[in-house]
Amino acid sequence: MLTNAYRNPVSRRRMLRTAAAAGAGAALWQGPGVQPGFAQQPLNLPQSVAELTRVAQDVYMWRSMNHVTIFIVTDEGVIAADPVGQSNPRSPQMYKAAIASVTDRPVKYLIYSHDHADHIQGGSVFMDTVEHVISHRLAGPKVAARNNAVTPTPTFLVGDWMTLELGGRSIDLIYAGRSHSDNSLMIYYRARRLLFAVDFIPVDSLPFRTLNDSYADEWVSALRWIEENLDFDILIPGHGRLGTKANVRTMREYFVELMEAIRAARSRDMQDNSAEMVASVRAALTPKYGTWENFGPYLPENVQGIIRMWREQGGG
Repeated sequence: MLTNAYRNPVSRRRMLRTAAAAGAGAALWQGPGVQPGFAQQPLNLPQSVAELTRVAQDVYMWRSMNHVTIFIVTDEGVIAADPVGQSNPRSPQMYKAAIASVTDRPVKYLIYSHDHADHIQGGSVFMDTVEHVISHRLAGPKVAARNNAVTPTPTFLVGDWMTLELGGRSIDLIYAGRSHSDNSLMIYYRARRLLFAVDFIPVDSLPFRTLNDSYADEWVSALRWIEENLDFDILIPGHGRLGTKANVRTMREYFVELMEAIRAARSRDMQDNSAEMVASVRAALTPKYGTWENFGPYLPENVQGIIRMWREQGGG
């Protein structure tokens, strides 16, 4: 059952605080023979091409190359997220087979985390059983405009929040504001204390390259809103390793300190995106973030992206 609700920020926050307080805690659980998730592996070990991991009693994480998605098994069917089929066109069919290896119940709902094609391409493999393809209301028209035969257009659009119920399970689909995109939709499964948030809460890793299609200041606000309103133990991002709620705070602090370091460099008359500016920003951030994945190659591009956003959006 789909329950769509368009609420003002005050009532939405009150509702989520109440819901989170009512949710029962659940520790990380893995079934017999299931190995710890790829996220727990040392980065210097060979990484799997494809991997299925049970992360909670009824929640499974599927990874294809460096893209991550999830599905939730219920008595009446499966709730699946991003098909992740752009980098490998076979991935959606492999994802479908992974679901079938766990349950013979059909996929009833397919949820797009946001409109970026690397995450949502390939959902057509599920259309033999899917009742609705769900996305944020701003993602729907963008997906439709691409007219991609293997990426079905959303049939149910979400505003700020909605509840999806299937087979006795209840999850919240939440939009916290513009961040990595203007339509990033999170899956919050409060009964399992789990959040699936794609691309805008990397775990101990810099955000992707030049932050295209992003909104830096609002990204910070969205992260703060999550900190204040959602309670969870398991964070599943769209790439990389598993995290916890603490990673929301560290990502917010990274953005704040990145922007402060850029402004400090400007105050010393350093030219935007110059080697001198990048070196200054790097020196400021290395003590706290220097061990993060992609800190070396992505930092100059993150600087470039912040400056571009300020110019385009009137910030900074």
